Amino acid sequence: MAVIKPFKAIRPATDKTALVISKSYDSYTAKERSATMTKNPVSFLHILSPGFTSGTRIKGEARYHKVRERYLEFLEKNILLKDAFDSFYLYEVSKDDFLCCGLLCATSAEDYQQGVIKKHEATLDRREKLFANYLEIVKFNAEPVLITYPDNNGLDDIYARVKRDKPDNNFKTPDGYRHKLWNIYNKEDIAVIQNYFQEFPALYIADGHHRCASSAVLASRLATDNPDQTGKEPYNYFMSYLVPETEIRIYD
Repeated sequence: MAVIKPFKAIRPATDKTALVISKSYDSYTAKERSATMTKNPVSFLHILSPGFTSGTRIKGEARYHKVRERYLEFLEKNILLKDAFDSFYLYEVSKDDFLCCGLLCATSAEDYQQGVIKKHEATLDRREKLFANYLEIVKFNAEPVLITYPDNNGLDDIYARVKRDKPDNNFKTPDGYRHKLWNIYNKEDIAVIQNYFQEFPALYIADGHHRCASSAVLASRLATDNPDQTGKEPYNYFMSYLVPETEIRIYD
């Protein structure tokens, strides 16, 4: 039985969405990152590279603390805004004949530890602990774990109905991909979606094994330090993007 939770996302202000969002940090060359940050002062890359503006190179935990500071600056300047309601987020990306639509939500570290969220790669202890330390300091998930699940007509029907409404975000990135996002905060819809996922005996990691494993490491660490834990604490969950199996593309 897979557990998923809605959450209050922190998203770019609507008029800044296309400027703030970025690809995965490592998908840029150093030259591309530098050019992007020079031209765009509100790129999310400025949070991930907090020493760029001052021209300083920051390493280790000092960098993690600076990432946290830059993140809080973006919140204080209303470049990033926190949603008012716990929500699921239906996210669609498309280009030419490619279309992928899935659910952004919080998934359970315990499900990963118990094998409900299944992996197909081994992870390195060093990287797990390193990223767990990072998460403990910065206190946000920036990139979801990509998880797949068996196609389900009931979920498809809900998503189709949601997509009849105007998306909260709708923009195109320079690589030609169209991005749309719908906020699902209706409690009845949330409950129905959760019930469908509870029927799945397992979910499957497609990408993000170390993000998933490090979140589980952090959850165990913080649980040990919290004798009054209820299991509902945010550290017991991590952000995932759940996509039906027929919309996952597997490359060499």
